[in-house]
Amino acid sequence: MYKLVINGGLPLNGSIKTSGSKNATLPIFFASILANGPLKLSNTPQLSDVSTTLRLLMDMGANFVLEEDGSIYIDSSNLTNLVAEYSLVKTMRASILTLGPMLSKYKKAKISLPGGCAIGTRPVNLHLDALEKMGAKIEVKNGYIFAEAKELIGTQINFDMISVTATENILKETYGIAVYQEQVMQIAQVVAGYTLGGADLLRRAMGKKKVEEMDAQRATFIEGAQKHELNQKQATELFDLLEKFAGYGFNKSHAAAYAMIAYQTGYLKAHYPSAFIAASMSADMNNTDNIHMLFDDCALNKITLLPPNINDSDYKFTPLDQNRILYGLGAIKGTGLSAIDIILAERKSNGPFTSLFDFASRLDLRKVNRKAFESLIRAGAFDQIHPNRASLLASVNLAITKAEQGHAHQGQNALFEEFETSEIPLIDSDIWEERKQLAEEKIALGFYFSNHPFKFYEKMIREFVPNRLSELKPRESPYLIAGIISVIRMRMTSRGKIAIITLDDGAGRIDVVVGNMVLVDLALFVLLDESFIACGRTLVV
Repeated sequence: MYKLVINGGLPLNGSIKTSGSKNATLPIFFASILANGPLKLSNTPQLSDVSTTLRLLMDMGANFVLEEDGSIYIDSSNLTNLVAEYSLVKTMRASILTLGPMLSKYKKAKISLPGGCAIGTRPVNLHLDALEKMGAKIEVKNGYIFAEAKELIGTQINFDMISVTATENILKETYGIAVYQEQVMQIAQVVAGYTLGGADLLRRAMGKKKVEEMDAQRATFIEGAQKHELNQKQATELFDLLEKFAGYGFNKSHAAAYAMIAYQTGYLKAHYPSAFIAASMSADMNNTDNIHMLFDDCALNKITLLPPNINDSDYKFTPLDQNRILYGLGAIKGTGLSAIDIILAERKSNGPFTSLFDFASRLDLRKVNRKAFESLIRAGAFDQIHPNRASLLASVNLAITKAEQGHAHQGQNALFEEFETSEIPLIDSDIWEERKQLAEEKIALGFYFSNHPFKFYEKMIREFVPNRLSELKPRESPYLIAGIISVIRMRMTSRGKIAIITLDDGAGRIDVVVGNMVLVDLALFVLLDESFIACGRTLVV
């Protein structure tokens, strides 16, 4: 790959010679037909269209000499052949510019339709219509323009549209690819003679995808296109392309809006990845699937998603720096906005929580209920206060009871002061094994957070199931895959009950469809959070 390196900071001096313009050179060459003698053009660009134009004029009887410095002497004052043949005209649309000078000087001309004019309404119609208004008689047949005029008379001409081509011009701004719904309407109007209203009906019919309406529109389109010099095959192929496009096309304003949003979000993610992902998570905290997807995205962007913390986390996800995000308490299942607001307000007013009992005693237990306690513990939000989640979970009832008793006796300091201020030890319980902890995290967060249970089986399974879910591609031959069952969805079909099982191997996820007969045989093995091995084809990944 070649690179151009420019070192600035210095004044620029000197002179350069630029190439002449093709768009100026070609009209001058064709205008030379009107001249009574030779003319000279200097600094002509060395392009294929220039060479083709010279070959065309020479074929019609002109002479030219190319000098070493790029200058061209051309004499088109006495043409002997007033036919512009297809073999040369087909390669260059500018060849239509021979028509006017030949009519003016020789009163007649025969010119092949320029290359590509078989696509849509002839893009030379504006030329022909204008010359007819000036007194020319024009007929198009067998791919040639036959024109004659005793005299061309000046008149006022108003072009219906500014056009160099027809269909090609419609698609020019999108590099020949239909992108906008408006382009479908324009093509139908130009190519098949639709009115604007009729073109809109075509657009709507394509959007609805109704077979009867589309069949009627297809017949109308092909009939109209054939009247505008397309054959049936070309018209059918063009309609097929438009129909396929209509399945995903937007109108221009929507496309532009989506493109702008895509650019802005792409910029933010590239330059502020942790803030962008944190904001994306916060905007969709109730959608576990999206949180899980963004959790995977954190790893791809080398960002650490820290577990929730009762003394540090806010309701939403918080970007700490470019490489760290703190989990939002609002994304923990079973908490709720009102409960989290109370927790955050109390923490702000009276400082961090020091224990489970301190946490319970400082809150309104009518709004922060037992379920919220348990969810926060399962998610690891109390790990900084006490690392044993099993003991914390076992002590929830005790902490709530003590807090309620303290609230009931509030103000009776003399009798209950010692009772209110004493700290009760947590119920002793064995620390959860990692698999148990992952299962509890999934209850609270909706997915495995600190690790993935498939890791416990992976070394053994990879010996005979090498395919990772993140690497699968659609193919006809079957894959052998393995993962942990994270979701089971049952469906009734005309063929009986089926199960859609989401397999997760820690690196990717895929839905596996299990038919009724197989499901009956494997019912005992289709269990949440259990490993599962399947064999089948991937159609869409």
